[in-house]
Amino acid sequence: MLFGVLTITAVILVCALALPTVAADSEKKPAEEKGQAEVLAEFNIEKGERVILLPVKFQEREWLFLLDTGISQSMSDVSLRKFLGKPIQVEDVLTVAAELVRVEFFNPPEAFLGKLDLREGGPMGCTDLETLRRVTGREVRGLLGMAFLKKYVVRIDFDSGKVQFRPWDARDHPEWGSAVYLYEGVGNPGGVPLTKANLTGAGDIKFIIDSGCNGAGKLVTDVFEKAMDKMAVAECLTTTLAGEHRFRETRIRHLALGGFEHRGLAMGEMNQNLIGLGLLSRYVVTLDFPAMKTYLQKGQAFDRPDEIDMSGLHLWRLAGRTVVESVDKSSPAEVAGIESEDVVLKVGETSATEMDLGDLRDLLKSGDGKEIKMTIRHGEEEKAVSFRLKKQI
Repeated sequence: MLFGVLTITAVILVCALALPTVAADSEKKPAEEKGQAEVLAEFNIEKGERVILLPVKFQEREWLFLLDTGISQSMSDVSLRKFLGKPIQVEDVLTVAAELVRVEFFNPPEAFLGKLDLREGGPMGCTDLETLRRVTGREVRGLLGMAFLKKYVVRIDFDSGKVQFRPWDARDHPEWGSAVYLYEGVGNPGGVPLTKANLTGAGDIKFIIDSGCNGAGKLVTDVFEKAMDKMAVAECLTTTLAGEHRFRETRIRHLALGGFEHRGLAMGEMNQNLIGLGLLSRYVVTLDFPAMKTYLQKGQAFDRPDEIDMSGLHLWRLAGRTVVESVDKSSPAEVAGIESEDVVLKVGETSATEMDLGDLRDLLKSGDGKEIKMTIRHGEEEKAVSFRLKKQI
């Protein structure tokens, strides 16, 4: 499994893993047989291309869990380990960046998403999610994986800022949009959702639909090289739990998915083919997991230009401070004199601590030539800096 921080343009990537066979019973029963209501639970989420955080009640308080269709089992942070009892299994899991991450598995704790019981998702993993908190600036304490999600119809409406969990009713729903078929991941009991999309130059490719991946998506090296625009290639920094990695990023010429077409999406190189929030947020997405279908309706952001960072800054939120984790060589930020471990105090006249990290990252990819003014602290010195954004691809 990879918990990746993909520069400041792709907030978080949590990719699929071949986790131990610990998934709960996946028996599928239509909602009509159970007499369930049409909507079982509904939650507010941030609009736009932002991580999807949901409130899980655990030990009599609510914790933020990230909705992640790219992992099989749900995960909790090590800060909640004391509530989980004794581990039933420990695995050193190989990530898609060829790293090993230690994950402990526990019997499912008593935890609820609204009235939905997380124990239906079987055993819960536990690992250190500090990187997610740093890169999102949010108190992320867990991940909701497919062993839990696969029992429901999950509707994500990025335009209205709502997520709904619905029961399965064993019917087709053309009113939900264009249907795209899903395939279960081979050898993965959590059933991470796979779908096919056509890439000019590469043909029909199976992608993991990964709601934990920010950015339009990722491509394995051979697919990347076939689909890339050779005139639009840049280097992308990826920070994972085990260190930093450099991958390429490009603009793909053409992608066709479910009768829809996209051109010029920015996609990075990785060891899995992924569709992320940068693409999903262009739609109202209904994930009918029991029926193995995804329905897509055009959203308000369908034709939104897809941009990546234009500053060279990689930022974390640490103890309420906005800290420069690293700076790309020869980037506008480096030329302006910004260095690793500097603290951003102000952006223009706005305190950096009052800015959402997502909003700040949006600003840093908001237009070639746009001037950005900051006040930073370097050691004990405060200084004003300015630079102009420079489009990479």
